[in-house]
Amino acid sequence: MRVDLSPGSYSYRVRACVTSSQCSNYSSASSTFSILAIPSTPSAPSVSSYSSTSIYITWNAVSGAESYRLKHRVNGGSWSPSKTVNGTGDVLANAAPGRYEFQVIACNVNVQCSGHSPVSATYIQLAVPSA
Repeated sequence: MRVDLSPGSYSYRVRACVTSSQCSNYSSASSTFSILAIPSTPSAPSVSSYSSTSIYITWNAVSGAESYRLKHRVNGGSWSPSKTVNGTGDVLANAAPGRYEFQVIACNVNVQCSGHSPVSATYIQLAVPSA
């Protein structure tokens, strides 16, 4: 059985064998199925704007991507669980003061995903001065 198929359209046929020389006829061809290319790795996301508690992150579209998965970390800590995003931007709401970094991956319709983008430039969310 092949598992290293290149992107393209395929169909298959099967037959039963008792020994290598005693086999039934091949079945009719299956319906065609497609193997999609894994999207390229996106470039590093960037902070497009921010407010006192929200950070707006964007990245470039990647050919063949159906969705993206965005993650972040604060102050060099652990990466957050990935969030699925259907476009090329997202908002991190309720962002507490700290040093934020972001990464994104691109996924095709079969949820086969690229490698992680480079880590974004560090963004520092400042505390809002109290009145």
